[in-house]
Amino acid sequence: MTIDQAVLGLTLALTFGLVILVFVGWQRVRAATRLRYYILRRQQTVSGWRLILIGVLLGVGAGLMLAGGKQAAYAVFPPTPSVTPSPTITLTPTITLTPTITLTPEATPIPPATPTPTVTPTPVLPEQAAVFVALGTVTPNPLAGFSPIEFATELTYPPQNAQETFVDPRGTIYGIFAYDFLDLGVPWTALWYRGGEVVCFESLLWDGSTGGYGFTECTPEAWSPGEYEVQIFLGDLWKVSSRFSVVGAGTPTATPAP
Repeated sequence: MTIDQAVLGLTLALTFGLVILVFVGWQRVRAATRLRYYILRRQQTVSGWRLILIGVLLGVGAGLMLAGGKQAAYAVFPPTPSVTPSPTITLTPTITLTPTITLTPEATPIPPATPTPTVTPTPVLPEQAAVFVALGTVTPNPLAGFSPIEFATELTYPPQNAQETFVDPRGTIYGIFAYDFLDLGVPWTALWYRGGEVVCFESLLWDGSTGGYGFTECTPEAWSPGEYEVQIFLGDLWKVSSRFSVVGAGTPTATPAP
């Protein structure tokens, strides 16, 4: 790589860093205005302006590199005359023997058809919940989101002793999740499935804060062994699904073969 190419590459790298840092910093400053808590808003605002300042410094460095980078590089590494290569003796090509018999290639086996994976359907809100959601007047924020759901028999924030398999549980199992950008009064729905059957169902208007931890709960008459799935919708849009299993007290768990 020549000195000119190195200077040009550094200039482009600094310019690219300027664009990225200014863009990310501005996005953080804009996002901070939507945060409810002052400390989080102030921290994100300061972080965004810090990135913008670093990007401006990179832009100044790019300008200095473009204006005087070559002169500085030549002052440290003065150019030296290149050696003129001397002509070498050209060898006379020898006679190439022509093969007389051409072997016929064997037939290449055709690989079997690869099965096409089926598409996993997106969960759809049931009709009885959709009727309730249609009565809501608050439109869900496009930025609203939920973390994966964790399951436990005790309600704590953050969740403690979360499990994916419960052995003969009794009483309530809680699905605990973190959330952000939820508006007051927006309709949300939690569905607890065992196979294709709804075990528990709740559809409410959100009455908590815009960010933090929340939960959904289920207390059936008895927890039948099997695979369970919890789906959460915001409005009529599916947001997150998580699964857990229930094993009866007398049901042996599968043991891998040696």
